[in-house]
Amino acid sequence: MTMQEFLNYQAQRTLRENETITEYVYAKNAMLEKAPYNLATEERISLILAGITDHKWANPLAAQCCTSVTDLIDRATMLDCRRSTERDQTDDKTPNPTNQKKSERVGSGTNTFSPFRAPNRKTLLQLQRAWSSIPPVPKTENERHTTS
Repeated sequence: MTMQEFLNYQAQRTLRENETITEYVYAKNAMLEKAPYNLATEERISLILAGITDHKWANPLAAQCCTSVTDLIDRATMLDCRRSTERDQTDDKTPNPTNQKKSERVGSGTNTFSPFRAPNRKTLLQLQRAWSSIPPVPKTENERHTTS
């Protein structure tokens, strides 16, 4: 495969509506790893950003001036949190198709964990409270003597 054929092939991979930006960046980066020639970091980042067609998310990522794919992944994770929050707010504004309240439906609401969506603020706070309520592990007999 020539480089031009590869570039045409990779251009077909864009951010899907049902995936997070972070998932897309990982998938696109894995695809670019298989390029017939080595790509500079700037080229790799540019090709990844080209696949994000929604300017609402592409522009903030491009404005960050990431120096590595790892930086891009970090920024994408933050954007996923914002994107998730916006989706949750949009979900709350849409009318219910059933007579049930949203909180009564199975698997609905903002507390539902999905591995494909970044957790929202409420879920993060609940996790933080749960972790902070766990008591510390008692020290072993050897550790008690060395710290005293």
